[in-house]
Amino acid sequence: MLSQLIADYLLNYMVLLPCLLLMEAGVATVFHWEKIRPPRGFWIGWQVLAFLLVVMLTVTGAGDIQDLLRFETVFSWENVNLIPLRWALEDMRGFLLNVVLFLPLGCLLPLLFRQGTGMRDTVLTGFLLSLLIEVSQLSTFRATDVDDLLANTLGTLLGFLLFRLLLSKVRVFQADNQGSWPVRHLALLTAAGLFFFQMFLGGPIRGILQISHGMVEYIERYEDFARYLTGQGILVTGNDHLGHGGSIRTKDDYGFFAEHDGNGAVLEDLHRLTELTKKDYPGLPYVLLGHSMGSFYARQYLCQFGGELDGAIIMGTGCQPRALVKAGKALCSLLAAFKGWRHRSSLIDNMAFGGYNKKFEPARTPRDWLTKDQAIVDAYLADERCTFVFTLNAYHSMFTGIDRLYDKAFLARMPKELPVLFTAGADDPVGEFSKGVLRAADMFRQAGMRQVEVKLYPGDRHEILNETDRQTVYADLAGWLDRIFAARPAQAEETAAAAP
Repeated sequence: MLSQLIADYLLNYMVLLPCLLLMEAGVATVFHWEKIRPPRGFWIGWQVLAFLLVVMLTVTGAGDIQDLLRFETVFSWENVNLIPLRWALEDMRGFLLNVVLFLPLGCLLPLLFRQGTGMRDTVLTGFLLSLLIEVSQLSTFRATDVDDLLANTLGTLLGFLLFRLLLSKVRVFQADNQGSWPVRHLALLTAAGLFFFQMFLGGPIRGILQISHGMVEYIERYEDFARYLTGQGILVTGNDHLGHGGSIRTKDDYGFFAEHDGNGAVLEDLHRLTELTKKDYPGLPYVLLGHSMGSFYARQYLCQFGGELDGAIIMGTGCQPRALVKAGKALCSLLAAFKGWRHRSSLIDNMAFGGYNKKFEPARTPRDWLTKDQAIVDAYLADERCTFVFTLNAYHSMFTGIDRLYDKAFLARMPKELPVLFTAGADDPVGEFSKGVLRAADMFRQAGMRQVEVKLYPGDRHEILNETDRQTVYADLAGWLDRIFAARPAQAEETAAAAP
């Protein structure tokens, strides 16, 4: 995962490299005017600073010109926090990461510019760069948070103090000057210049992938995969299902869908996101990926809204006996009559998950069936967003949706020429170690679907996007998406030409 992030940062750096070289020529011109001869180390340090700024802009998700054009449809006051420490107290880890992100900036600025970059100027540069990023996020789906501004500024300050403590005598990178205005503000001009360059250098968007995540997880767990695809010009979108991730109001809402027709509500949320995304990016090929529980909703989606898609990826799915699904629904209704729909039943939960770990005994954890990557399993178990128990309401809703997938008349509504890829780990217990996946694919073929493919990964378990061979999985899925996007070149090129 770390290697993929570094690769993404290097790619973004290379995209901006022509602009960096142009800016470097401008810096050299300023030095010539001011009769300053910086050491060779300065130019190395300046490129390190530029790379750091690219990383900061990438991590924070600074908006681009396309985001600004969508401001009216994206902006929401719910994503704005102007009260200091309001959200930081709930997410201290995120606050500290924002401090660490700007800490190198506070070290590098005085290391490169000895005079004219005292504490005030260094901290001001960090503050103004953070302010630019936060303002740009008003036109993205990311939060604009005063806590981030405070954390970034604090990080810059701590970086400067670290410089004073450990690096103040290092001269090999420093450009001596007498505090003239152009040189004093080169660092801020570099940051601002990179910010505005990246706004206009976004690559063309070739297509869109919408992700429907699984049970007892959240959409941000797909960030690594999304970064991989966005690096190839694929826009990735997704939402937290009801009762998951950021869709809850209180922790009691974890694993609860809706008072009435929870299954339908989850489907409508998926469709609403499709409509919003298509409104912002019209004409592009659009593919839906559903994983695990999300795959069952994706399969329903194909029956109700399949005509709006250009392809679908059904990942980590299964094909449980219909009698067992109906029994689960009935048991949920019976228990709810006595316990209420918000009750969390260990009996139902054990029925759903109890047998998944058997093949992997002796198991290290109760979730070894997820992936062979132990670090991923440990992170999952340590995350409260992945350890709650479904309510009877959510289980009943999910069983209701799965039950619909046995209705031949319902399946017959799928567009027959829609390309569909079934993919899973061959050792995934949800798919009965491949048997359930193959049965589900056969059900599609029997319903008249003409473009059904199956791709199984030997030795992989449930979460193939988090498996030890995930880079292979990423590449395979990207290749499949390329074929889907190539089937609609005219519309895609027309829209991509309009993108920055």
